[in-house]
Amino acid sequence: MSASPPPTPPSGPVLDEEWRFKTITSPCEWIEDYRPGGYHPVLLGDLFDDGQYKVIRKLGEGSFSTVWLARDERYVALKILVAEASGQASEVRILQHLAAVAPAQEQRYITQLLDEFEHRGPNGTHKCLVFEPMGPTVNSMVEELPQFKPRRRQMRVRYPPNMAKSILKQSLQALAFLHSNGVAHGDFQPGNMLFSLQDLESATEDHLWQEEDVQGRSISPPVQRLDGKQDLWAPRYLCISQPLSEFTCYEGDFKIKLADMGGGKYFRGGL
Repeated sequence: MSASPPPTPPSGPVLDEEWRFKTITSPCEWIEDYRPGGYHPVLLGDLFDDGQYKVIRKLGEGSFSTVWLARDERYVALKILVAEASGQASEVRILQHLAAVAPAQEQRYITQLLDEFEHRGPNGTHKCLVFEPMGPTVNSMVEELPQFKPRRRQMRVRYPPNMAKSILKQSLQALAFLHSNGVAHGDFQPGNMLFSLQDLESATEDHLWQEEDVQGRSISPPVQRLDGKQDLWAPRYLCISQPLSEFTCYEGDFKIKLADMGGGKYFRGGL
């Protein structure tokens, strides 16, 4: 390993010849986006907000954030925005607006914001949002239904009609709630509709903990720079998302909630 420190990576999109890392094929966020302005490097067991939240599992990632299961007095979902988007984060303002103007009963259609804070890291200052934990997206949960396991070739994987109708109804109710309070979601699609959970609090932390196991496809192989230096802006490994499928309620009176207000806008005068 080279003894001299690596140069600070660019704060914007990189060209092919500027790539720092060996290719990682694991289904994770792009490793090159761990740079100033980009993702915050997170490892399992990391603490946030002066030790209040301990990361125990990765739930998902997107272009502008990573989402983690964390433990406080209860289990929560910790959403960590990329640094370059944290200063303009409209999600908090929209959720606070909805909490102020809408009855609590009507807010059941959207994921609930429990806390928010900022975290300083090697890539900048990151807005961190704490939500109630949720299950897989409508886009992915269909793959977890027991009638489609084991998956057979040419099997048509679709939600049963009654489930599809309920998903559509609840999604439209969520949109109607937003629109009636002057908010447009901005990214309404199945990947932002989440199933609610059941019995999560009864699970032990050890049961939910994501193992650092490359062979078990829980984490990526070690992150390695092309020049052999130790990188200061990326984690040692990337976590592969492990949604809480086993705790997801998908029978009977299951609940769907609309998430990710990051692209939301006010209309009719707005705020």
